[in-house]
Amino acid sequence: LSIELRGNLTKTELVSQINSVTDFIKQHLNKLVEEIMLDFNSIVKIDTYALVFIIQVERFCRFNNSKKLNIIWKNIPNNLDSFIKLSSLSGHLDIR
Repeated sequence: LSIELRGNLTKTELVSQINSVTDFIKQHLNKLVEEIMLDFNSIVKIDTYALVFIIQVERFCRFNNSKKLNIIWKNIPNNLDSFIKLSSLSGHLDIR
């Protein structure tokens, strides 16, 4: 299952982006989905709130009875990758 993220991951759009992705995941949780790929290729602009987005999506998946669900983060922008490394999350995320 793949989700192509679009638009911006900034403070002003954070809540709508989180809601959009978690709603999509909710629709597919009962369909024997084992992995979800979130692709940043079409993201236009990010700020440090993009890190909050990642944490919230990971948290949502873990707390919604989906511990077997593997979340893959694809095409992470370089500046977001730097935020992830600074926060010591890189070892906990499946980034490809």
